Amino acid sequence: MCLGPVGGDAAEPNAGIGMHAETGSSVYRNDDGLRVISPWASVRQHVGEPTEIGASWKADIISAATVDVVSAATMRFDETRQEGSLSVNHAWRDLRLSGAYTGSTESDTRNHWLALGGDLDLIDRNVTAHLGYGLGLDRLGSGRESDELWRDRTVHQIDASVLQVLGPATTASAAYSLQLVRGFQSSVYRHVPLLPSDPSLWRRSYAQWVPERHPDSRDRHAFSLQARHAFSPRFFGHASWRGYLDTWSMRAHTAELGVGVDLGGGWLIELANRGHRQSRVSFYRSVYTVNRDYLTRDRRLGEMWSDITRLDLRWLHGRWQALLRGEAHWTRYADFQAVVGELLEPMPDTWALVVQAAIAIEL
Repeated sequence: MCLGPVGGDAAEPNAGIGMHAETGSSVYRNDDGLRVISPWASVRQHVGEPTEIGASWKADIISAATVDVVSAATMRFDETRQEGSLSVNHAWRDLRLSGAYTGSTESDTRNHWLALGGDLDLIDRNVTAHLGYGLGLDRLGSGRESDELWRDRTVHQIDASVLQVLGPATTASAAYSLQLVRGFQSSVYRHVPLLPSDPSLWRRSYAQWVPERHPDSRDRHAFSLQARHAFSPRFFGHASWRGYLDTWSMRAHTAELGVGVDLGGGWLIELANRGHRQSRVSFYRSVYTVNRDYLTRDRRLGEMWSDITRLDLRWLHGRWQALLRGEAHWTRYADFQAVVGELLEPMPDTWALVVQAAIAIEL
């Protein structure tokens, strides 16, 4: 059994279980005035031994006083995002096929995502190969615009991975992902200040605000390696690395280390830390003095450092499983210039706390 929406890998269909139901919620809050409450629920049901169907629902209830991460608006706002999905999995000998549809809606975005995939066990099930394809069809706009003015975006994604069992206590995996994004990729809310060439005049009153403009094409590549090892029946750990590059000239590295202990009595505890470092995209500037072809006010496209420390406490008892997770987030936007009053000032580090809780039952 797995609490997938909380962060675990998707569980394989289990022909011995008729139904699997789970529900939970997470709360995100940072010192930049953003709060997100995310409840969810899901159910999976077997139809005969080899086939499983599932359905899930999730909502993000957002409240923000300053929301550059979401929309770069400058006033307080409240918004709810709804998401629903349907899935089907079918197993035949050493082959497992899957398909899923996810749709989501909010005031300025409508998303449709179709995913197809297959997993094949090889060499006495010591190797598992995966190949998947996803298609995203999005419409983006704002509540102030008519539907005819909304913009389109299309996403194609290919995922390939190999998992190798190296021994009774060790597994390793390698993965590659290619994503091709075409269409509107800016924010309808963000505007970029054009400032005079003289730094002494870099004030709000001297700024000319123009709409943000991003390229309509972005190819994204990601490579990852992961290893898991059980040092003893009660002590285990994992390590992973992910490299990223794209046609906007961003480069990134993400590394994670984690350890876990089986405390007995159905209790498990795990501690992990993930660090991330990225460069800026080619057209990013902390300050623009010329109206260029491409401009951005998205701080996530600039040079950035981040770190997440996660602590999980799990409890398993018969058909029941519960999870309590706490995360501490730290982010530094290296050269982002925030407009504070009349002046431009470096953005301070952002700190956030995430608390998640979930419960699942097999029926």
